[in-house]
Amino acid sequence: MKKMKIWFIILSIICYGCADKFLDLKPAKNLVILSTIKDFESLIDRVSVFNEKGSQSLALLSSDDYFLTENSWKTMSSAFQRNAYVWNTEIFEGTQSADWDNGYERIFSANLAIEGLNKIKPSSNDQQYWNNVMGRALFHRAWNHFNLLVLFGEYGAVLGENNKRKGIPLRKESDITIPVTRESVAAAYDIIVNDLLKAEKLFDEQQFNIERPTKRSVLALLARVFIYMQDYEKAYHYADLCIKSSGELIDYNDLDASKSYPFPAYGVGNKEILFNSWQPSITALAENRLCIDTALMTLYHQKDCRLALFFKENGSGYKAFKGSYVGNLFLFSGISLNEVYLIGMESATRIDKLDEALLLYNALRKKRIVTDSYSQQMMVPKAQLLELVIDEKRRELVMRSNRWEDLKRFNNTDGAFMVLTRKLGLSTFNLNPFDKKYNLPIPDYVIKLSEIEQNQR
Repeated sequence: MKKMKIWFIILSIICYGCADKFLDLKPAKNLVILSTIKDFESLIDRVSVFNEKGSQSLALLSSDDYFLTENSWKTMSSAFQRNAYVWNTEIFEGTQSADWDNGYERIFSANLAIEGLNKIKPSSNDQQYWNNVMGRALFHRAWNHFNLLVLFGEYGAVLGENNKRKGIPLRKESDITIPVTRESVAAAYDIIVNDLLKAEKLFDEQQFNIERPTKRSVLALLARVFIYMQDYEKAYHYADLCIKSSGELIDYNDLDASKSYPFPAYGVGNKEILFNSWQPSITALAENRLCIDTALMTLYHQKDCRLALFFKENGSGYKAFKGSYVGNLFLFSGISLNEVYLIGMESATRIDKLDEALLLYNALRKKRIVTDSYSQQMMVPKAQLLELVIDEKRRELVMRSNRWEDLKRFNNTDGAFMVLTRKLGLSTFNLNPFDKKYNLPIPDYVIKLSEIEQNQR
């Protein structure tokens, strides 16, 4: 089939500025454009772009699941990792942000796919194929907007003044000449949720490989977005739908804790993964540097399978993390069924569905504790159950970006006052509730090219 030619330059910088040096470039004759459903499917099926470069490194670096020794911190060559660890006002020191660049590159590709697919009128035989590819593109646009919002946008609950809170640039078209603005948090929530609701209607129940989004991925992400918004009714609704349409949890008793990485390599065969993604290597979080937070370690009961499956000695008297769902040294940054169980039980608790919350809590715990050692919780008061659920989320989702999302949610409302602390030698660094440093700085080159407003820190 004859292919059309396209000027296809996927660089996040040109997605955010109108610099003449980029706009003056001429199309290369050997760049092939996309015109069929299969073409657009191939565009968003690139594992090296859509799965291998998660935009969550700043969330992981900033969270309290781990700490670094002073020597490990000092000997890191990456300035942005050192700065992110202690929540400095300046993070990037003029360097680029992979989280920002990779996230907007994926949004650009998703927009190309959405626009191209909208120009195709599929045959009746191809309609569901078209639907599934369009659903994946909408998922990717929503997923990446959400991850970027968590990092670079101000926090706002669904009932808050989100029209006044600063969000992120929202890219709804692939046209790089459209001026860039920072839209509100409310506008970000709107595009993210609307994309996911459209995708939910498009997907059939067919399951693809874990690198491709499915209807279950959409339901899980809706639950994740709504709990971040503190819309607990909707968070529970979509978590419940996802759980009912998904398979069972892994029984951790069946895994071999003696392995260097107990979970299947690259997630293949991991039945809890709903969408597979992982972070590129992060020096600060390497096994020989990272030390799991000692307070976190005290939350585990001696009969908890996760003690042996998640952690190992790091050679300095502390614990390193080996429990990534990617099944290797890369940290999982996708979406999984165990996360949905935790969203469901927290949301159910907050909306007084205590029986439903306890059902989910016991179902998860039974799969994580040594066989015949777990006694189910019964008739737990709401306040106590909420504490149990939040502790369980900490135990289960170690070294994932969910923790940073929860910290922003908890510490930007009236309900929690958790102070995060880093100690390096005689120096102490704190991140307090309501601190503006919960909003990561937008990279300088983006500010220079687009002239959008920088976060105050």
